[in-house]
Amino acid sequence: DLSSSSSSVRLLSRSSSAERQFVTKHVIPTQGCRVLAFADRQGILFASKQIDSSAQGLLKLSIIDPRHAEQIKLHSKPIRGVKYHVDHGGLIMTAALDKTLKLTSALTSNIVLTYDLEAPAWSCDWSVNDPNFVFCGLQNGKIVKFDLRQTRGHVCTFSADPQPLHSIASIRSNHASPNHMAGKELLLGASCAYVRLWSVSDAHPSDFESETVPVEGPCASVCVDNDSSMFVTSIRSSRTNATATHNLFSTNRSRTE
Repeated sequence: DLSSSSSSVRLLSRSSSAERQFVTKHVIPTQGCRVLAFADRQGILFASKQIDSSAQGLLKLSIIDPRHAEQIKLHSKPIRGVKYHVDHGGLIMTAALDKTLKLTSALTSNIVLTYDLEAPAWSCDWSVNDPNFVFCGLQNGKIVKFDLRQTRGHVCTFSADPQPLHSIASIRSNHASPNHMAGKELLLGASCAYVRLWSVSDAHPSDFESETVPVEGPCASVCVDNDSSMFVTSIRSSRTNATATHNLFSTNRSRTE
């Protein structure tokens, strides 16, 4: 029950997909592109790409002049997650099915750091509280937290059901968040079977709580707006849902519908 006092999230609205009109400006041929990230300060778009029969990587593309492009070899299997962060001189993070999480310089295209994982990686995100921390969602349903200042291994792991986490997103908590979430980092994780919200303590990373976000149907993706502490879940059409739907939630209890 989203209106109950125990719930940390509130459903604000639900909408069905509708037709939109867009104008094509450029077409860039790619092969195996699944995910994108944008470096706004540098005007660079990164798109996952199959580079050759044995290498997967990124297409580094200038939006000012799309004719200026570069291919960066990074992984041996497809990339499932890619995120950019302006700190550390501008780093692009990639999570791939070859069981590695890699950080690459957006400026030089050189690999800066590689983490080996216990399972194929499906998603990743930077911590909104501290850019030294990153999260990676795995095929086995686990989320792994890393400290970029420690190269030996992860800080902690937490999980729910053993379903591939195709999306994870760090959310900034605020004074209007429920008491048990105050002062903690919120992490949203989504698979096709469920959407879950974790509250993680910065002081004690292994101390966390979680709850299920009520959605109807298979979740395809999530998107977070940290300025408002709101997030959207996109739900595919299914036997029980005739059309795709987009649900808007808030972790801020003071927000009105």
